[in-house]
Amino acid sequence: MLIGLAVIVLGVVLAGAGYTIYLAKTTPADPPLPAPPVHAQMLSQLSKTDILDGNFVLDSALYRTSAPPVQVIAYYHALLRAHPNQIGDFTEPSTTILPSQAPEALQHIPPVFRIPDAPDANAAQYLYTEYSFGDHDVGVAIDTRYPKGPTLVYMEMLTQPSTSSF
Repeated sequence: MLIGLAVIVLGVVLAGAGYTIYLAKTTPADPPLPAPPVHAQMLSQLSKTDILDGNFVLDSALYRTSAPPVQVIAYYHALLRAHPNQIGDFTEPSTTILPSQAPEALQHIPPVFRIPDAPDANAAQYLYTEYSFGDHDVGVAIDTRYPKGPTLVYMEMLTQPSTSSF
């Protein structure tokens, strides 16, 4: 009886391992963040999973370009045209990097967006857009502190677990 139970447990473990390998090979990759502006320099890129604090995957990227903010905004208007119902649409300014007061899809804006020497240590000046598709919430922030450039671009994509996979 003990040997039979061991064989059943071993079968379940091997079946689970096989299923995990099958899913890894057949599940499509998450969609990438929007493309950066032409000739933009990547300053950082991060992808992390946080199971304890909400069970999500966070992908983010920070770029710097010599183009002025107006040109970068025009680039993203053309690039993101296919995503309807954008919130912000690069017409609404945001003035803080505090997660509690920042746009919903931009909860991890890096400190480099802060205004130097401002009385408020979290003061910032950027225009943003945010949109959703599938299980993904995407935010794009464009630094507007320097009208002639350089311009910082921060992107964040939060992927919630799919309810259809349960």
